[in-house]
Amino acid sequence: MSEKKKFGNNDSYYYEIHDNEVHIIAYKKKDEVFMYNEIHCIPEYINKMPVRVIGKNAFAQSNIRGIIIPGTVREIKSYAFERCLSLENVWVAEGVKIIKDGAFERCRSLRKVIIPENVIIELEDFDEDVLLFLKEEQD
Repeated sequence: MSEKKKFGNNDSYYYEIHDNEVHIIAYKKKDEVFMYNEIHCIPEYINKMPVRVIGKNAFAQSNIRGIIIPGTVREIKSYAFERCLSLENVWVAEGVKIIKDGAFERCRSLRKVIIPENVIIELEDFDEDVLLFLKEEQD
């Protein structure tokens, strides 16, 4: 039986805790202006629990320029990064299982996305000038 949903927050995120796993539901620093080469790294763990899900609209309309998604994350929900107008680069680590449709919708500055080839991509929202790199699995 799964335990009751709990909520938490730290300096950067609001999150839910499901069965000792973290689901990020909101990024607190959406309005901060980042330097030109600022890259945001989502942590693998929060309070010793793995970050498993980036929730719907969690980073929507953030001013981030680059994002690194760790291998502890299993799912990126729809519209997670919608309208991140400054977002240029996305790196997805081995371990992510699925990226839902609309996750990067209206990210007009997005130019390069690196994703392991075994990730299920439900995306139809990458512009034609986005360079999509599918990494082969490492043995």
